Amino acid sequence: MSHESIHEHLLISARKWAHTAVDAYLEEPIDQDFAVHHMAVAVEHASKAYLASIAPVLLASEKQPSVDDLLVLSGNEDKTKKGRAGLKTIGGEGAILLTYGVLPEGRLRRGHGGGSGGVFNGVSAVGDKHQPGDGSRPSGSA
Repeated sequence: MSHESIHEHLLISARKWAHTAVDAYLEEPIDQDFAVHHMAVAVEHASKAYLASIAPVLLASEKQPSVDDLLVLSGNEDKTKKGRAGLKTIGGEGAILLTYGVLPEGRLRRGHGGGSGGVFNGVSAVGDKHQPGDGSRPSGSA
């Protein structure tokens, strides 16, 4: 898989997940759990797409990546036993944090990027420290 196709595949996937999330959010009754989950996956895939646009090997798992994983991510899929089958990449939270780490200076305004995040039941959780009904608003809200 080429450098561009990894990036493009992840970007297309991020768009699909985001569209599904927005559609779920706009439905009556609102399915917020479904919408939030799908938007978190969209953010994960968008972060991974950005990392892949720089260097696909940045997608390697935070844990010890296999030689096959590194070969696939470095553009040498033909030298592996399984190709992309079973490819393990960085998790959602790791991808988001790494994206913040590789963004050029000045790309984030001060005060942004301080939202909460985590992984619960294998799903990336992203967002601000806003709690519904507490009177606060997410950063950037008007």
